[in-house]
Amino acid sequence: RAGFQMAVPPGYHGWGPPPPHLAPAPYPTRPPYRPPYAPPPGYAYPPPGPPGPGYRYAPPPEAPYREPRAAPPGGSYAEEKPAAYQAFKQQAVRLSSAGAEVGLSNGMCQDRHVKDFLLCFQCWLWRTYGDPERNGSWRLQRLDLSRNTLSDESLCSVLETLKALDLRVGRLLLSGNRLRGTGLAKVTDYIWNCRDPLVELDLSDNEIHGEVGESDGISGLLRCLYITQAI
Repeated sequence: RAGFQMAVPPGYHGWGPPPPHLAPAPYPTRPPYRPPYAPPPGYAYPPPGPPGPGYRYAPPPEAPYREPRAAPPGGSYAEEKPAAYQAFKQQAVRLSSAGAEVGLSNGMCQDRHVKDFLLCFQCWLWRTYGDPERNGSWRLQRLDLSRNTLSDESLCSVLETLKALDLRVGRLLLSGNRLRGTGLAKVTDYIWNCRDPLVELDLSDNEIHGEVGESDGISGLLRCLYITQAI
């Protein structure tokens, strides 16, 4: 019985490699794998090993210039009026584990003292707690300015300063002064913008009697306290 025999292409005798014109076509080759983070073509790799003597590494990129933040008004009060600043620290400031308290009540802060008080107060906050943009907002456990017969204008200056400094006061005691409609609106505005809830607010014995123009201020304050759950 004749066995199976493969057909031999013409010109091939069966031994040795086939001639080039009869060799099978090679498989298509893939391009070399290049990971996505590989350097671009033509990149010259640095030679292996440590750099030679005298080699200087490239300096790191410089950080963008940032103007240093200036101290608030009153930042130099301690240098300008050291005796008054030390008296404020000894008589008005009380520090405890619960937080700081500032109290100038019973005639210790009159209208003529308000400007100096605010400058000294801001200087003390800056020196005690540092920059609020880096260390967080300033917080005060209690601010007591009660029974000083302060005018409505003076109280407005105090409340505007508290708002501008974003000072979080837990207990705000302003009883026994001459707060009126304008000052009442400043109190409401401060509470609206204070991010921490107010624990205690004392406005007793002021010149708020619910007169024309004041009733709206009282309603606004009560609505603010209700919405913010301050008390």
